[in-house]
Amino acid sequence: MLFEENPIDGQFAEYKCGAGGIRLAGQSFHKPVLVHKDSVCLSQCRTLSDLTPENLLSDIEPVDYPEILIIGTGAVQKFIHPKIMADFSQIGIGVECMNTESACRTLAFLHSEGRRAWAWLQP
Repeated sequence: MLFEENPIDGQFAEYKCGAGGIRLAGQSFHKPVLVHKDSVCLSQCRTLSDLTPENLLSDIEPVDYPEILIIGTGAVQKFIHPKIMADFSQIGIGVECMNTESACRTLAFLHSEGRRAWAWLQP
């Protein structure tokens, strides 16, 4: 069996979740954020039901879409509606829902593999 080290580095490798906030890239956020490409910003989608391809990707060219969207749902894992998951799937974006702390770990790991992963994170 071959083992290969995938170092986890970059600006989103260090994170902190708790007390109603998220700390990423040296900034603290208390509202949902979108981590895409090499940046983090407040998300226009404030709730899980707002999180649709139309709302999330309205000003993004299809060539720049992520291959996977990690959804961090706060302290407790929740799921988006199956129709919304199907809408993302139809345009080639996989979706995974998990608590926000797990989402941050997963995002750091996917970035270490060079994957085009985005995350929507709710504190």
